[in-house]
Amino acid sequence: MANWCARPVGASPAVKNWLMDRGSLTARMRKRFSGFGVRGVQQCYVYPLPDELRLLGRARPALSRDVWLCDGETNLVCAHSVIPRSVLQGSWRKLKQLGGRPLGDVLFSDAQVKRSSMQYCRLPLRHPLFRRASMGDVTGRHAYWARRSLFVRNGRRILVTEVFLPSVLGD
Repeated sequence: MANWCARPVGASPAVKNWLMDRGSLTARMRKRFSGFGVRGVQQCYVYPLPDELRLLGRARPALSRDVWLCDGETNLVCAHSVIPRSVLQGSWRKLKQLGGRPLGDVLFSDAQVKRSSMQYCRLPLRHPLFRRASMGDVTGRHAYWARRSLFVRNGRRILVTEVFLPSVLGD
C-alpha cells in the first residue's frame, strides 16, 4: 500500500508549507483562492482501505466521502474522509448531509474536536487514493503528496486524508 510517515521526507519547502500546516485547509484555501469551492461530492458506504483500518480499527462499512477542493474549474485537493457509522450519531449525525459544504467547516468550528498528529505520504501510482485524485489518469504522472489525520470528538474518530495536486503545490 503506502508508507505513511511522521514527516514528509523528501518534500520541497513549498510542499511542506502546505502539508505541515495544522490549521483548516478549507480556511487557508479560501484566503488563497478567490474561486474556492467544493465539487464532485461522492458519498457511499464502503469498507475502509487496509491502511485506514489500522487507524480506525473497524472492519465494517463506513461512510466514505470524496470531494474536490478547487479554484474555479481547477482541482487542487482531493479530500477523502472515512466516517464509521457509529460516529454518525448525536451531534455528528449531520455529517451524512454535508452536500457541498466542506467538512473542515464543521471540524474546525467545534472546540470539542481534537486533531491527531498528521501522517504524510507520497502516494504511489497504485494506491486507490492516487487513482481517485488523478481521476484514473496515471500516464506520465508522478506520485502525489498526501496527509491524513484523525479528528476525535468524545472518543469518536473520523479519518481525513487530503491529496494535494501539483496545481496547488506548484510542484
